[in-house]
Amino acid sequence: MVKSTKPSMKIFNPYTAVCLGWQLMLLAFVILRVLPYAFPYVSNNALAKQIAQRVWDESDLHYYSMLNEHQLNSAALHIAVAADEHSLGGLVAVVNSVQSHTNRTILFHLITDHESEDHLREWMRQPRLSRIYHDITVFNTSLVSQYLKTEDGYRDLTYPLSYAYYYLPQLYPHLDGRLIYLDHDVIVQHDIAELNSTFMDPGHIVALSDDCQSFSVRPKSMERTYAGYLNFNNANVRQTGMRAATCSFNTGVMVIDMKQWRAKNITQKLEKWLMLNTMEDVFGRQKAAGGSQAPMMIVFYKNYANIEPVWHVRNLGVTAGTSYSSEFISQAKLIHWNGNFKPWGRVSQHSEIWNRYYVDDPLLKFKPIRKY
Repeated sequence: MVKSTKPSMKIFNPYTAVCLGWQLMLLAFVILRVLPYAFPYVSNNALAKQIAQRVWDESDLHYYSMLNEHQLNSAALHIAVAADEHSLGGLVAVVNSVQSHTNRTILFHLITDHESEDHLREWMRQPRLSRIYHDITVFNTSLVSQYLKTEDGYRDLTYPLSYAYYYLPQLYPHLDGRLIYLDHDVIVQHDIAELNSTFMDPGHIVALSDDCQSFSVRPKSMERTYAGYLNFNNANVRQTGMRAATCSFNTGVMVIDMKQWRAKNITQKLEKWLMLNTMEDVFGRQKAAGGSQAPMMIVFYKNYANIEPVWHVRNLGVTAGTSYSSEFISQAKLIHWNGNFKPWGRVSQHSEIWNRYYVDDPLLKFKPIRKY
C-alpha cells in the first residue's frame, strides 16, 4: 500500500508576520536616524553641532522617508523662517501661505529656541500642516546674546532669533544652492518659485529689496538711507567709504546663495561688526538702529541683487491705520507687517489676509488678539 504524499503546507502565523513587520520598521527608523549623521557635512562640521540641534517628529516613519528624500533633492525649494514663542503663530501662517500658492516641492527649515521646540512640533502636526515637508532646528541663542549688550548697558530691543539667518549656511551645511529667508510676519500670495528665480549676477550673494525703489508706503518718520542706521561719526564706519545718503534695504525677505555666503565668510564678517558695536557706538543708538540689519548693510553695501518690489510690499505694521488699498494689496505677491502692529495684534491693517493662513494653536498658547 502506497502512502499518499501531499505537499506539506506551512501554516501562516500572524504573530510572526507582525513581529517581522515591527522589526523592519525599527530597522528603517535606525537607518533614517543614523545615516544623515554619517555624511561628512554633518559629522565633520563642529560649528553646525554647536549652533543647532535637529528635532524630528518621531511618530511617523513614513514622514522620515519623505523628508530625507526631498531634503537631498536639488529640485526642492528651500525656505527658512525663524520665530520664538511670541511669534510662533506668524511662522505657521508664513508656511501655510507659501504652501498654498505653489505646486513645487518645498522644504521648510523652521528655526526656533529650546522653549518653543515642543510647541512648534505639536503645531506642525495639525491636519492643515502635517503633510508639509519641514525640519525644525533649535538655534543656540548664546551665539548672539553676547553681542546684544553694549559697554554702557544699552541692549538691543530685538530677540536673539532675529539674528538666526546670519548662521543659515552653518545650520544647514549640506545646502549649497539658493535658500529663501522670510521674516515671521509676512504672507506670500503668489508662487514662491518666482522669487527663487530672481536674477543674481555671479558676484551677488543675496537679493534684497531696496528702500528707494520699493512700492511700499513709508511714513515720513521712517529712515530710507544709511544715515538712519549707522553712526557716521564712528571712525570704523568712516573707514569703509560708505556714503550716508545711500539707500537702505530690508532684510525681511532675502534670496541667499548659500555656497557663496559660506565661501566669503559672511557670518564672521557680520559677527565682527556686532562685536565692535559692543565696544563703541557703531549702530546701537541710531534712529532706525536695532536688530540685525545694520551689520548686513555694512557687509553688503552696494553689492546685492534687487528683488522685484511687488515681492516685498512692506511697512504694513508701522501704523495701525490703512496705508494701502485692498486692490493694491491683492496684487502684491508678498506683504510684510514689519513694525509694531502685527497682524495677530489688536489693531493691524489687512489682518483679514493673515487670518486666512493662520492655523489655530493646538496648545492654545498663541492667541491672536482681535477687536471683536
